[in-house]
Amino acid sequence: MKLNHKFKIPYDQHLYKKLKIKQIESGRVWSDIVQYGKEYYRIFKRWVPKSDLEKMTQRVYKLHSHTVVAIVDKYCDSREATQERRKNGDFKARYPWKKKKYYVIPYKEAGMEISKQKIILKHYSYQVDLKHLFKKNERKLKRLNDFIEIPNLAKEDISNITYAEIVYKNGYYWFHYSVNVLEKEPTGVFRPAGCDLGEIHSLAVATEDKALIISGRAIRAIKQYRAKKLAELSKKMSKCKKGSRKWKRYNMAYQQIKNKSRQQIDYLIHKSTKEVINFLIKENVSDLVIGNPAGIEKDTRKDMRKRRNSTRRQQLSTWSYGELKKNLSINVN
Repeated sequence: MKLNHKFKIPYDQHLYKKLKIKQIESGRVWSDIVQYGKEYYRIFKRWVPKSDLEKMTQRVYKLHSHTVVAIVDKYCDSREATQERRKNGDFKARYPWKKKKYYVIPYKEAGMEISKQKIILKHYSYQVDLKHLFKKNERKLKRLNDFIEIPNLAKEDISNITYAEIVYKNGYYWFHYSVNVLEKEPTGVFRPAGCDLGEIHSLAVATEDKALIISGRAIRAIKQYRAKKLAELSKKMSKCKKGSRKWKRYNMAYQQIKNKSRQQIDYLIHKSTKEVINFLIKENVSDLVIGNPAGIEKDTRKDMRKRRNSTRRQQLSTWSYGELKKNLSINVN
């Protein structure tokens, strides 16, 4: 079983500059892969195979070879997921098409060295080797080793780490990682529980004889406050010339409200799901069934059966049922 964790990388100007350069390089890999896929489909009317993408991106970028392969895997997974959604009738789903300046930096096990104090992230760069340029059966590119060191702030042992990503969020870089955990042997007792997702009561969990209800009013209040403030700032920014001093002040306040509210919501979602997990462990629950309200927020303006006023449409569109479901699925499985 794999568990996902993360920690914030402390701010250091030199370190963050290095991570930003690698993030731009990772974005260049993604953009090139998307372009290769488009051109291949335009000419041959079918998708480019994964093996061909790996060959085209080999020894080209200033990243570890496994990092480039991981980005190719992400592209192929996104393409297959979109294909599956379109088969199920969601024709609005689009295949990967957008070029990106910045992209997450994925690392596989071979691209990292873990110790108790630090984590070394490996990268490569390639130069033309003039000594072997005109010789047959010799490598024309010379590989230069490069690496980035970050402090190891994980609370658990991550010597058996299998996958990691560098993610930029709310002004800081975060280290997301997956570790293998030994699964407990099943006891043979089947004890199910049901979970219903809501907006006022974000989580309602029930077993045969006990129940737990988690209020979601605090999350809803933060989202409503955020929507009002962002609307006010957007109105003021629309009256200013883009790039002016006043526009920059409003934009800074706009971003601060977004970042602060996002952190508050993430914290409340984490606390809510943690309470549910502790309840399930205490009640020795073996299986959890979660309701799926996906699609309830779509076409609320057009569909007569879903006609709602503007307040209800806003509440439905900002409902974080996907994050709650994802957190529960990761921790329970």
